[in-house]
Amino acid sequence: MSIVISLGTLSKANYELMYIAYLSLFAIFLLIEGIPLFQKSKDRNLIFDLVGFSGSLIILFILSFSRFWNHLSITHLSFDQLLISREMIPVLLTTLIASALLYKNIRTQTLSRIRPIAFLYLIYILIYVFFGSMPSLAIIFINMLILFLGVSTIIIGLQLNHIGVLNLGLLIITILIICRFFDTELSFMLRGFLFISVGIGFFLMNYRMLKSRKNEN
Repeated sequence: MSIVISLGTLSKANYELMYIAYLSLFAIFLLIEGIPLFQKSKDRNLIFDLVGFSGSLIILFILSFSRFWNHLSITHLSFDQLLISREMIPVLLTTLIASALLYKNIRTQTLSRIRPIAFLYLIYILIYVFFGSMPSLAIIFINMLILFLGVSTIIIGLQLNHIGVLNLGLLIITILIICRFFDTELSFMLRGFLFISVGIGFFLMNYRMLKSRKNEN
């Protein structure tokens, strides 16, 4: 937690680059179980998973608002300016460590077993580089990423027959809908319909899982 808090102090003028550093740091937490030292303690890995998963989601939700991308499109730096910026040191350091851990995890286990959120920092780098000057496209991709994470979490919850994981996926989609209420002009009736739909989704998914558990028993 001290690393998470103090990493932001390395930022100066180009603070938007630190989002890459933070996503890479959270990817390190998610992939750190590939190191033999951390394979001995499942409880310790759960803490790293919690910080890595929740931190990545918080960063994604921040990036899903148009204010960040509108500012970035105005102050978009050239490649030469990026290389000499102070923030590039923590960005390169965290990204290289995360990439090394990702490579190690891919070598030691099948690709399908690695959670999609562990690749988030790489996807965001591509969005930042290619769509940083196009706010509308960047926002669409970020929102699609959040939706994908929510749906994939729901699917994992159904496969594991785990109510907590299932509700986490539904919660991600619910927060995404709430966030869009603040920067989109939706009618009161449509907002109410969306909230009712999400509530029905929560009920039906949990009812289905509980019923399947009862049938298995």
